[in-house]
Order: sequence, then C-alpha cells, then structure tokens
Amino acid sequence: MRAARPDEAVRPLLLGWLRRAGHVPEAAALVLRGSLVTGAYCGAGRAAADVDYLVMGAFDAAAMHAVAERVVAVPDARTALRLVSTEVIWAETAFPGLRAHVAGDAGDGVERTFQVDFAFGDPMTQAPTRLTLPGVGPVQACAPETLWAWKLHGLVEFGPGRWRAKDLYDLQLLDARVALDAAELRAAVEVAFQSRGATFADLTDLLTRAAWGCSASNRRKWRAFERRYGVSAEFLAVRDAVHARVASVVGPAVQRARR
Repeated sequence: MRAARPDEAVRPLLLGWLRRAGHVPEAAALVLRGSLVTGAYCGAGRAAADVDYLVMGAFDAAAMHAVAERVVAVPDARTALRLVSTEVIWAETAFPGLRAHVAGDAGDGVERTFQVDFAFGDPMTQAPTRLTLPGVGPVQACAPETLWAWKLHGLVEFGPGRWRAKDLYDLQLLDARVALDAAELRAAVEVAFQSRGATFADLTDLLTRAAWGCSASNRRKWRAFERRYGVSAEFLAVRDAVHARVASVVGPAVQRARR
C-alpha cells in the first residue's frame, strides 16, 4: 500500500481545525483562502499543507493569538489539537500577519504539525461566499475570481524567473474547473495588483517572452513540484493555458502599462 504523502496525512487535522473555527465568536471575520479553497472549487488539485485566512479587520497579534487558542480549545470528536506557538509574519510589509503553529493527532497516535496563517489588509472586490467542504460543512471563503487574482499576483510577485510552480498550476486548474467571470477577474486582478504596489507591467515577461519558464532551472522546479504534490501536468500546456487566460483578461492593460 502506498504511504500517504505528508500533506495527505495532515488533512484530517486541517479539517479538524476548520470544524472548530466555525464555533468561535470571531468566525465571521475569518475568510478561508489558499489550497483548501482551490481544491474545494475544483474538485481536484494538490493536497493542502496548511490553513490560510484573510481576516476582516485590523491586525492585532495578541488578539489573533487568543483566537487561535480558542479554536484549538473547541471540542472535536475526531481530532485533538494544541497550539504550539505563534509568530508575526510579513512584519516588514504594510500587511503583517500572524502564523500559528499547531500540533495534533487524528486518532492514529501520531502527532503531526501544521500552520495556520492569518493575513490582513488584502482588499476584495467580491463578498466572501459560503463554500461546503467535505468533512467540515459550510465555511466562509473567498470567491474563485478573487483567489485567481491573488494567485496571478503571486506568480510575478518575486520577479522574472522566481515564480512558484504551485501558483501556475493553481491558476490553470481554477480556469479549467471553474466558470470564472471575466469582468470579476479583471476587477479582482486590478485590486490585487494595486493593493500590493504592483502594476500590470509586471506581467510583461509572462505575456511576451516565448521561452518563459523554459530554463533548465525552471523545468527542474516544475518536476520537483510534481513530485512533491504527486500531480502530473505538462508544463507547456499549463503555461500556455495561463498565458491565454491572462492575455484575455488584462492583455490590453498590460500593453498600456508598458508604454
């Protein structure tokens, strides 16, 4: 029998966290995003390794630490969780957040760890939606177009050649599996870039360089991603699909930004 990948083994703990989180007073301020949401929208995708939230409201590290303590204290028949520690993340930016390190046991006698990130300050053009997660029930989550826009910003956030394979993969998966609204995409992308001090010109390399992503190091990056997450996706097909969608959504705006 194939051994479970680390992210597969931790999934019951992530679901245990989410079941608990729906019962704390601050639940209405927690908007789920990240790979758990991508997988729920798409019905497929890479295994989630952690929990990601956008928190509605001002950043307060002590208050969020207290929220994390309240979440793990909620009873759950299927998992036992404990808060190991918290730390401020992205402290050097205008958008600081808090990372909670959590340990837990899903009933197999093995303690595993995962992290929960609480982010603040990302504006959204769409209201959160109610998304049903198997093993959890309804949760408050970001809309798929908003998630796609954040992924696109993440793809170019660190500059040419420093893109993350998971962002490229998730962009294509969302586009292939979800009926994304083009107008909502444009609005969400514009806000995602502006709020982070980015411009559409940052997409120039992706849209204009035929060899984008084809260097030896980038191809190794892609193969490592496939091995890490147990997925199989032909790089050029994924890249070209993302290129086409980005061009259709913001291509003219990218051209104007380059002038």
